[in-house]
Order: sequence, then C-alpha cells, then structure tokens
Amino acid sequence: MSYAASMTNESKQRPTSFDPIDAALRQMFNEVEDEAVPDEFSDLIAEFARKQNQSKDN
Repeated sequence: MSYAASMTNESKQRPTSFDPIDAALRQMFNEVEDEAVPDEFSDLIAEFARKQNQSKDN
C-alpha cells in the first residue's frame, strides 16, 4: 500500500477537526510527489539498468 493510500485510510478514521500542520505537510508531500523526475536522474537509471543487463548476459 502506498503512503498516499495509507494516509487516505488514516484520514477516514480521524476526527474531522482541521489541523493546519497536517494540512501543510500533506500539501508539501503532494507537491513533491507531483514533481517530474529530472532527465539526468532518468538517464542514470537507464544507464544502471543497461549495465545490470550486460552483467547478467556475461
């Protein structure tokens, strides 16, 4: 279960009072979660996968 899904389940069990810290943390998490993966990081992942496949073939 993902963090976001578990948080949704927890929020169903909590009282309905508004917690500004909770709201701010959720907003920050959602913003980071929605960020695109930088091209350099994607390139590194692809390079790592190629090297792993090459080592499995040998």
